[in-house]
Amino acid sequence: MNAGVYEIRATNPEDRLWAMLAHIVPLVLSSTAIGGIISALVIYLLKKESPFVRYHAKQQILFQVAVVIVAFIGFLLTFALVGIPILMVLGIYAIVMPIIAAINAYKGEYYALPIVGKMAR
Repeated sequence: MNAGVYEIRATNPEDRLWAMLAHIVPLVLSSTAIGGIISALVIYLLKKESPFVRYHAKQQILFQVAVVIVAFIGFLLTFALVGIPILMVLGIYAIVMPIIAAINAYKGEYYALPIVGKMAR
């Protein structure tokens, strides 16, 4: 078993597609802070009858909220020049992690993003 992946797998192709979209659509719409949160929330509300999709959408909502909070803190710290590296690392992290989660969701895996994955259960 890979780190962050649970043994249970989703077999329904439609659920796997929606779970993948729960990670990819917010990534595309995250140019506005609220766009990523709203898009994941819409998928959560549309497909809440599927535990697999619900898990991935809830995880992405929490992830987007965490990114907004850390970005705000990083912005405040830019005046002390500490925030610049924080924002750079956050930018890379906010792009890479949803892609990894989307790939695993499409494979049918209950992939847990660091920190927010346990909260989404």
